[in-house]
Parts: sequence; C-alpha cells; structure tokens
Amino acid sequence: MGFTPYPPTYDQAGYQQAYTHIQNNADIISHTFQEGVPWAEALLSSDYRDYPLSLQNHWDFLLETDAAYIPGMPRYISMLPTNITYNGLAPAWTAAGPSQGLTPPWDSYEFDNADVKTALLNYCIALIEAFQPEYFGLGVEINILMAKRFDLWAGYKDLNQYLYTELKLRYPELYVFPTIQHEHMLGHHSASAQLKTYLEPYYPEVLWTEVYYLMFYSDALVLSTFPYLALQQISPEFYSLAMNIAAVHGKPVAIDQMGELSQSVELSQVTLQGSIEYQTNYIYYMLQLAYYQQFLFAINFFTQDYGDNYGSGDISQSWAYTGLLDVNGNAKPALDAWQLFFELPYVGGTP
Repeated sequence: MGFTPYPPTYDQAGYQQAYTHIQNNADIISHTFQEGVPWAEALLSSDYRDYPLSLQNHWDFLLETDAAYIPGMPRYISMLPTNITYNGLAPAWTAAGPSQGLTPPWDSYEFDNADVKTALLNYCIALIEAFQPEYFGLGVEINILMAKRFDLWAGYKDLNQYLYTELKLRYPELYVFPTIQHEHMLGHHSASAQLKTYLEPYYPEVLWTEVYYLMFYSDALVLSTFPYLALQQISPEFYSLAMNIAAVHGKPVAIDQMGELSQSVELSQVTLQGSIEYQTNYIYYMLQLAYYQQFLFAINFFTQDYGDNYGSGDISQSWAYTGLLDVNGNAKPALDAWQLFFELPYVGGTP
C-alpha cells in the first residue's frame, strides 16, 4: 500500500509533508516519469549519468529523499513512452529541461521504429539500475493511446512486446507490465466511446480484447482507476471484467493509481461529485477488493489535498481533493479506512 510523493506545495516543505505521510502510512512508494525521454542520449547509453544534467539532478533528488525518509522501502517505477495527450511519442528531455518538443528525426518516428525501441530499452534499464524497483511499468494508462490514436496502437504493441521480452531476459525476477486505465477499458470516457465511430463492428469488445492480448507480454494486470473522472459510481460488478481478464491469464492484479474526491469540484463544463463519505467508502471498497483478491499493491496517487496550490484550471482541480489528508495536513476519515488495511499482514498467493 503506498503513494506517490507528489507534494501538496511545490517546495521543500511540501515534499517533507508527502514523504512523512509515506513514511508513516505506506510500505511502497511510486515514482512515475512522464515528462519526456532523453531520446538522443538514451539511444547511445543506459547509464543515466550520460543523460542531461537536469534529469540527473531530478533522479538524484528522488533517490536522496527516498534514502533520507524511507530507506529500504520497495519502489514501483513507471515511465510513459507517449506524450501526456496520448497522441504521439513522448517529448524530449534535453539540456533545456523536460517536456521539450521533438526534433528531427524523432518527430517523425512511430513506436515500432528501431531507434525508438533501442532508446526506450536503454532508458528503462537506466531507471531500473538507478531505482532498483520491485515493479516496473512500461507505459502508464497506455490504452488511452489506443482510444486516441488507434492507428498507432499496433506499433505500440510491438514496442511493448520488445521491451517486455528484453527486460525479462535481463531482470527475470522483476514484475514488468504496461498499466491500463480502467474506465477507458469500459468505454466511460469520451475518447474511448468515440472509437465506436471507427470500429463499430468490433465495439465495445475491442476496448478489452486489446487489453487481453496485451497481457501476453505483462506480468500483471495493473489498473489506474478514478471513477469520478468518468462520472461513474462503482458497483459490485464495476471491476469484474478486469478480474476476469486477469483470472483467464492467471496473472495478479494491482492498482497503480486510484483516488476519490472528498468534495465536489466545479470545472468549466462539468461538476465532479465528491464527498467525505464517498471517499471513505471508496477507499474501504478498493482496499477490501485488493485484500480479498490479493493484489500485488495499491497506490492512492496523492497523499494530501493541494487545493488551489497548483492553480484553478480544470486539470489541476480534477485531483485537488483526493488526498487522505486535507489541505492543512489533517487526517480525513478515509485515512482511518486506509489504516484498517495497512495494519493487516500481507498475504500474497493465488486469489
């Protein structure tokens, strides 16, 4: 059970708050790298000391802070090979910093390009060697790419197979997998719903059959799930399709991102519903599911609410109140639900 160390305020005090919470309430930490890939350098090297200085400094900061607050705590590391809008290759991390525009020839490459494969394999090796994770995510919520750019999906599947195969040769004991956005798999988001226009004879089955086939090159079915973002409330059957896919493959399940709002949020075009009661019930339900189905891990993405500290735009506000602590650092009732399960012994094994 764990969190990312995303700080409620982007300063040293914010990181201290996040890490102190993880120190007291977690036994795994999640670091996710979604700000670009040092394409040119990674094409030639799997040593992060050959990568841009700003990237080295970022990784060193995380490693040093982990060592200071949570020495020896297991890590889950994930990386994103796409851009954050899921319509192409990840941006570049260059000497100018993260999230830089792609330049030739990278701006013309697709996911199954030989140089892309080599660079991403080296980048994955660099992450694994630096952070020594127990679990490694090859792609975050990667089925969103399928929903937005189905024309690129076959190339991504080829890339996933290549990375999975090569990494398992080098790290046979490491759990390696892409992660799946659960509500997209059910067609609850607009992008995945719009696939019906192009793939009507195969819709909605294509949303989950593609996930099913992706699992042949994955050690687990690892889900991201934020039902409120899809205007959904969970029911006893809400996760049954995912559980069935995992069971058919004989693979364990994990949650790499989850969360629920403790108050409603007004966005520009919709109101996201939330309450203290619903957040508490959601955390209890998810951890009960994880316990009885013996998930590998469950990550609540945010430790603490950040309110308006990252602005009042729709994107930042969408997750602003999903922490288990409020903006002042006080525990919410959902933390009590978390602690009920955190105090139980880890079981493991076959669900």
